[in-house]
Amino acid sequence: MPLALVEVSVTLLLTLLVPPVPAQDVWPAGSLIEEAVSIQVTDEGLESFGEIIPGLIPEEAIEIDETGDWDEVWGCYYYGYNLSGAWVQLTVKDMDITPDYGVFKLHGVFEVQINSPWDRFDLWTALICIESTCHGYVNPFDVTFDGDIAMEVVEDADGNAMMDATVGDLIVDYQLSESDINLEDCAIGDVEDILNFFGLSLYTLILDALAPEVQKAVDDLGPELETTLEDIFNDLVIEEEIEVNDAIVDLLVQPHDMTITPDGLDLVMEGSSSARTVNECIAAWDVSGSLRTQSSVPSIQALPPATDIGILVSDDFANQTIYAMWRAGLLCISLGTADEELINTSILGLLAGEAFAGITEDGAPMTIATRPMQAPTMVLDGAHDLDVEVRELGLDFYAEIDDRMARALGLDLSVDAGIDLPFDGTTGELLVELALNAEDLQATVSANEISTASDEDLEATLGGAFQSLMETFLGPLIGDNLGFTLPSVEGLGLTDLEVDSAGAQQDWLAMLAGVGLVTYGADSEGCDESGEGCSTGCSAGTAPARTLWLLVIPLGLVGLRRRND
Repeated sequence: MPLALVEVSVTLLLTLLVPPVPAQDVWPAGSLIEEAVSIQVTDEGLESFGEIIPGLIPEEAIEIDETGDWDEVWGCYYYGYNLSGAWVQLTVKDMDITPDYGVFKLHGVFEVQINSPWDRFDLWTALICIESTCHGYVNPFDVTFDGDIAMEVVEDADGNAMMDATVGDLIVDYQLSESDINLEDCAIGDVEDILNFFGLSLYTLILDALAPEVQKAVDDLGPELETTLEDIFNDLVIEEEIEVNDAIVDLLVQPHDMTITPDGLDLVMEGSSSARTVNECIAAWDVSGSLRTQSSVPSIQALPPATDIGILVSDDFANQTIYAMWRAGLLCISLGTADEELINTSILGLLAGEAFAGITEDGAPMTIATRPMQAPTMVLDGAHDLDVEVRELGLDFYAEIDDRMARALGLDLSVDAGIDLPFDGTTGELLVELALNAEDLQATVSANEISTASDEDLEATLGGAFQSLMETFLGPLIGDNLGFTLPSVEGLGLTDLEVDSAGAQQDWLAMLAGVGLVTYGADSEGCDESGEGCSTGCSAGTAPARTLWLLVIPLGLVGLRRRND
């Protein structure tokens, strides 16, 4: 058999016997992840939405336009009436928004007040030259209305995804009898008898004049409710620029799909995070993609009892956001030139004892630079609300040796950082607490080209010395937490918040909240960029508070780098 044929046969046999090693599944940089976030509002949570509707109804009385009709014959009024000074006021007694298949069912009850005993309307009537002026009011009565609310994901004129709400015709029903209408100061009996003779009724005239105003007041609720619901859900759209080490990360989160069932509403948001430029310090290790462990959105039925709203973030989107920030240079740090009093070769003596004695001049300038060779990843079922793993984070110490800057020591770090998110439902303040201590960092020697000591000896010497050194640098970061006051919409906000993991693989970050009327975040007008001048509701951070749900993941990582402010 020819040699070439033998080689081909062997190659083919090995291919069949040894299965290929699959490449790690990744999201290419900047990919749009269709199931990035799921916002789930339960039946109980929707009940809270009903609490904002009273705020859409005008509290002040609505004036009813003067109305009337008359016919003048032989110098007097053969027939006529005129209603003036009438007003109507609506008070909400009950309001329910109930999820159904594909729509929300809206049911409401108003108490209607048409004038009052101390502020009556005027009713002038005339029939065959007999004129009469009455004064009256209507006893308060209930008006019920029912309708459907449809919501869907649409595109605006620019092709951007947004939520659109449509309130169908509101069916109004009420019972109002003649006995509910109080008329005084008029010859009512004679006028009514004469009108009846012509097939008319004084009470019918009044009802015909007032009924359209009641219907209009209810109908006006539809557009107001549409706008409010659209504002609530469209405020969840995020299109932000995050500055990372003088680079920009673009963050986009927008509606993708919506499902309404009797269990509630599930709004699935698509999202992407991408660095505009790749930082030079990570270019050699960039794999052009983030970890992909795609899994289905957890069902709304899996939310714990008494949950009003669940905000679920996929680990794919969390890791893509961290990857984008890493790619932009989040962990690219160089210390030395501006910190000579703190950063100098005496650090080598603290770390390695006498290993560099005589090789470097004690107290001479030194530079410490990172080599972030791998993007951090999220762990959602760890000891903290969020846990971040940083692996292959190189740390290099450069010192002047023989009149040139050379790497005296290189370390590889493994970091396990925690992030906790305590929330105060009274003030609306959400903290981002970084849990990072010296024992959460492990160091091994990766470069030792100058010292005569072995790597094993250096690592044995490093031990507690490295932890003591890190405590010096990390001390200012511990307790230096980011804080935000969450906003409210029409007085509706979060009353409590718990963080957990969700999904079959526990690979979704679940922020589980109660919703209700709150006093915080009600008015953020007058805020300047620093947050000064706010009455309430300003964010203490640099990003808009409404973006916090998704930015809270990468924000914790900022604590891994030394701040220069």
